[in-house]
Amino acid sequence: MLYSLGRESASAAEWAKIVGPILQDAREFPVDGFADFVGLWSKSVSYLGQSELHARRAERYDVFEIESALASAARQPFEKYNTQGIEGLKQAKRRLGSMQTHLEEYDRGIADRDLAGELDEHRSLLFAELAEIEMKQSDARKLRELVDEAVDTTKRSGLAGLGQWMDQQLEKGIDARGRDDRGAVENFAIWKLAAVIAILIALGIAFAIHCGWFGCSVYSRNNYIAAILTTAGLWWC
Repeated sequence: MLYSLGRESASAAEWAKIVGPILQDAREFPVDGFADFVGLWSKSVSYLGQSELHARRAERYDVFEIESALASAARQPFEKYNTQGIEGLKQAKRRLGSMQTHLEEYDRGIADRDLAGELDEHRSLLFAELAEIEMKQSDARKLRELVDEAVDTTKRSGLAGLGQWMDQQLEKGIDARGRDDRGAVENFAIWKLAAVIAILIALGIAFAIHCGWFGCSVYSRNNYIAAILTTAGLWWC
């Protein structure tokens, strides 16, 4: 894929458009701190995406032996945005930790619901959509593993358990972006799987549970599927 001038800034606008409906949904989710967490996470993802594009530009300049000053100039914004993105993930992780008691309260409020059936229905819907994405079998298996982990964790431990699972995924993303290879050496980069797609899957589950109780619109529920499809497919791949 060839990147035109301004691709880095365009990617931030692209992400903002994708995640906008989810940010709106988060403000209506009845758990204190939920919207703040999603906002912090979203901003950090935008920084990381921009940093990745700057890093790849610097790497191309090195490979084709373009003027060293240009490669150095590309590395500077990479380091800036990558640092901001990592710090943003850490802030989101701390905010998530502060929500744990509220997530447990939410779980107690829906204790009489049969979440297993609702979650199986949500998983089937998501699988049907993910199956239409053009990807290698190995990448499809990675996506399936994430969905299965998130759904099964929620079945066992509710949203509080899902919150802990998200915490673990954010930690993986933080570690990956701090490595020399940025966790970006595979088709489905580790940083993107852990810090972006896994969180989108988890947010989709949380909202599916909320919608099952309060009857949210199909449009709202599809916001999460659309974001997962877009991110998992071509965006920043």
